[in-house]
Amino acid sequence: MNKMLDPSDLKYLEFSRILCDIDSNKLPLDAIPLFHYTPLKIAKIILFSKQIRLTKLDSMRNDSKEGKFITELYQRSCKELLDKKKITDEQHEIIKDLEPNFRYPLFEKANDGSVKYRIVSCTPYIVCFSGSENMKNLWEEYLHKEDGCALSFWLDERLLNESVGLGGGQSNFLKIFRVDYDLEKTVSKLKEIVLKLLEIFRDDDFQLKESIVAVLSEYRIFVKSDRTDDGKETKDERETRIVFLVPNDHSLNNPLYLSAKKCLCNQYCTEEDGKTVFKDVDFANEKYVWISAEGIITPTITLSPNCSLSVDDMREILIKSGFPEDCICVYRHDYRSTMKRA
Repeated sequence: MNKMLDPSDLKYLEFSRILCDIDSNKLPLDAIPLFHYTPLKIAKIILFSKQIRLTKLDSMRNDSKEGKFITELYQRSCKELLDKKKITDEQHEIIKDLEPNFRYPLFEKANDGSVKYRIVSCTPYIVCFSGSENMKNLWEEYLHKEDGCALSFWLDERLLNESVGLGGGQSNFLKIFRVDYDLEKTVSKLKEIVLKLLEIFRDDDFQLKESIVAVLSEYRIFVKSDRTDDGKETKDERETRIVFLVPNDHSLNNPLYLSAKKCLCNQYCTEEDGKTVFKDVDFANEKYVWISAEGIITPTITLSPNCSLSVDDMREILIKSGFPEDCICVYRHDYRSTMKRA
């Protein structure tokens, strides 16, 4: 789908409903508190700069199958449809080997002023949150490795868009997804979507494939494997993700890329020789991007059990970072009685 599709086209409307259904199942309806577990060194930078770093999907360190597991579920879905005779051998042959390829539907204004969309090659960047500030397995990670804390954010899609300068409207580039751990539900949903798309694009194999790939690219962001790299069962961390899509065509005549770039920070904050400094972002370095957290970060901090900072020390950091003193809340969780130090 390199051409823009007209919203008055029935196929567009039906496909849009599928995409909206995916989003509506994942987006929080109201602003909710979310917690970002991070080393103390990074937390200080986030608090001072009011920025948060997003990591390229395939550079996320926790799971080598990150973003790839959806292909296994999709192939299973296709085989089950074939075995149940819901699709023909010919249809199965057309769709069975499709994989997500980082192509996503993005909206843009056409020359006549109408809003249309095209499926565009993008790179997804992600930052992860938990719905709980008291997630024991995350505290265990920081207890054994380094000082850590959980930063509190208060957000929904509107607040997030306002924070990065998009206003309160819907964004092409920013999404909020809850991570899905229910694999049977995902397989069932994929089968339902495949049957709908086979009907919508029954006379157009090219658009059928492009549409399925776009759906898989969307799903790959928030569906996680039920097993870790070492074979252990994946723990439900009540995870929610902020996702930012950066179009891969970085040319100055690409309006979608220019619009996305306006939402990103041109400088990022880091620490050198014990001092906090700002550096220019190298947009050729695709591993990280930074967005403003000015409107979503809160002065509520939960310290890990072995954090070297006292509650009063963290309060002082928050005050120096510009947070109102009467709004600051700092807590410490203590699992020393149930967890062993490394």
